[in-house]
Amino acid sequence: MFSKKVTKLNVFDLKKYKSLPSPEEANEELKKKEPEFNELLEKVMDLTKKRNIELGLRLIHGHDTPLEDGQAMVENFGTFQDKPALITSAAIPNGKTYPASWILSDKKYLVFEYSTDTRVKQVYERLLEDSSALDEISAYIRQYNLDSLVGPCITAREAMTKFNMGQGQILSEHTTMLNEKHVNIVQSRQNKNFLSDSIKTLWGAQINDFVMTVPCYCTPSQHIATISEQSGPVIVKPFDNIELRLPVEVLMSNSTYKKRRDLFLQGFAMVQSRDASDPRSFYAVAGIHGQPYQPYDDDKKSSDWNKSETNRWGGYCHHSDILFPTWHRPYVLLIEMLIYEAASELIKTYPASSETEEYKKELEKLRFPYWDWASPSTLANGVPSILFDEYVYIDYPAQKNVKIRNPLRAFTLPVDLGSLILVGDVSNPTQRPYNPEATTTPYTPKGYSTVRHPDSNYISNQDATSLSVITFCSTIFRPTIYQVLLVDKWRQFSNHGDGLLEPKNENYGHYASIEVIHDAFHDSLGGAGGHMSYPDIAAFDPIFFLHHCNIDRLIAIWQACHPDAWFIKNIKDLGYTYPELEDNPNPPELLRSMLRYYRPNLYLQYHWKLTLTVKKNKVRAPFQIRVFLDLPTANASTPTSSPNFAGLVSIFARGKETLCANCLHNLDSKVVNGSVDLTSCMERLFINTSPIPSGVSDWVIQNIEPSQITLVAVLKDGSGISLEDAGLMTAYYWMFDEGPDFDPDYKNRSKRIMGQVYPSVNKS
Repeated sequence: MFSKKVTKLNVFDLKKYKSLPSPEEANEELKKKEPEFNELLEKVMDLTKKRNIELGLRLIHGHDTPLEDGQAMVENFGTFQDKPALITSAAIPNGKTYPASWILSDKKYLVFEYSTDTRVKQVYERLLEDSSALDEISAYIRQYNLDSLVGPCITAREAMTKFNMGQGQILSEHTTMLNEKHVNIVQSRQNKNFLSDSIKTLWGAQINDFVMTVPCYCTPSQHIATISEQSGPVIVKPFDNIELRLPVEVLMSNSTYKKRRDLFLQGFAMVQSRDASDPRSFYAVAGIHGQPYQPYDDDKKSSDWNKSETNRWGGYCHHSDILFPTWHRPYVLLIEMLIYEAASELIKTYPASSETEEYKKELEKLRFPYWDWASPSTLANGVPSILFDEYVYIDYPAQKNVKIRNPLRAFTLPVDLGSLILVGDVSNPTQRPYNPEATTTPYTPKGYSTVRHPDSNYISNQDATSLSVITFCSTIFRPTIYQVLLVDKWRQFSNHGDGLLEPKNENYGHYASIEVIHDAFHDSLGGAGGHMSYPDIAAFDPIFFLHHCNIDRLIAIWQACHPDAWFIKNIKDLGYTYPELEDNPNPPELLRSMLRYYRPNLYLQYHWKLTLTVKKNKVRAPFQIRVFLDLPTANASTPTSSPNFAGLVSIFARGKETLCANCLHNLDSKVVNGSVDLTSCMERLFINTSPIPSGVSDWVIQNIEPSQITLVAVLKDGSGISLEDAGLMTAYYWMFDEGPDFDPDYKNRSKRIMGQVYPSVNKS
């Protein structure tokens, strides 16, 4: 290792340079060590993100350009055939040239190439002050015994701002003659051609405002930020054939679907790797849901909120209204279509073979998977490991067991998301400890990944996430879905925002809308500071679309159970279906089977529920109202692992800084009607759930009193607020008699309001 103050980064050894292998030889040798190189590259990318420094790797090889004494290879920005180019040629380094890449020789750094680029200068000067990041990369290279083929390099180029990276473009390098000299030319060209033509070295690809250089044989989906080859407006179209959307656990683990799985993972990775300006990129699609509040695909006429406001974009939000379910259906279809198209592009690069034909057949069956977070499997095991695995292994016809970064784990932001000014230093992920502010949407700097239940070091906590999901699964997900399936009116099923509902008069289950359960999952998965917990940034976590695919599944099941409830769209017309609906089941039979599958208490006749109404935007931030039984001292610090914890209602509200026109237009009018099933907690505390006759006709003695139910409002940072400040309007609790024979028709059941919890009333 060199000392911290480096003085020997500017040494060029002509003899060493002339001994380097040709590009073809170096490339062939590196292919033999592809697994090692892939691991090395992932480590380097992780390191550079954490250290926030623009360094990378490049193939070390000789050039056709002859060098004389005193000369080295120097890169300049210019034009070639009237197009922008980086031109590297033999020249004498001077005070305006800066080392851009190095050869590792023994324990020394020898310059491979110089550059005149000002961004290279900035990074080089930073390395002169502290070379520790460069030293770590070099140690990694030596650890994998790749120092004869790969060297560290500066990836920043100011010149990249002058390249016109159009649809399907990458950067590639070739050698040619210019003014009777051998020169190396780097220019943009079509991505689709680079694997099949005579290019010997893929020089790099534009990733926002810098360049990451990689060897040419790397698959585009692995390491290269590209712009998709399709042009024109993005139009969501139905698939030609009907195929199953599978549970993500099945798609990832069942060998029957191995090729389909690999196409899905690679296609998703390709969509995530596209430039942020590409409407077919993951960044652009995720941005439809909130930040950065820009029209999608240059569609400046589609926002239907606050038409009088012309000075800002108000977004596409349809939370808290009857379009909530149907709005998200094409949203999932969009990402599904883009992954399918990306996988189709990938197959075009495969060699002609019988195995390639098998991949083509599996492509036609490729649909987006869902994760049923209320399943018995989730209740037992929490979050599937595939959603947290850092790497996955995929196959190509020509290569097997190739290691790539898992696109389901997280998404790395290509640009800053949010505003650091709004959140301050404490909520800045680049500062330690990381501690998200209570009422502001977290800021995510460029180069940082989405997180779930992040710790103080801004690292996703897998154990905390799984524990949260398991807790929600038992106390909220399963009881609420059970209620959702019983609702037979679209107005009540579709959203939680109907302010016209009368708490004492509406039918059973109306507080359990599909949006209520949707909100709860966002809350459980994101945690404090995790992207999924905040509406403006939730869609940037890849799990968002697995979640919404499951929400779409529940909507489709509900529609099949209640075919006369409203207008019904047959999802098979869109080219997909779900396992429960594949054989067109009879509605009553489907309802009965789904109720049994999700019923939280299979053998209980009587169920107790708390229903509450909250002003959604009173706090102007996401928060919870937690419910405890027989624990009057419960507060914001009381853990949800307490045996007295009965459940909660999640308020999935946008932060105070949001630009969402729908939310700002309805600050006072939107409410959340939610419910908590008290039954399991009552059993756990040995509170009788069966009615106790009073001896007076049609009356029962209270099993629990209102004073035994404690409500606690908790912000995302764990601090508490008063119920009044949280916007709580009413809270009642009920007893339901579902009958001894489990009648799925809730209209045949009896219900009784047992008491009012909020506002509290004095017992006369």
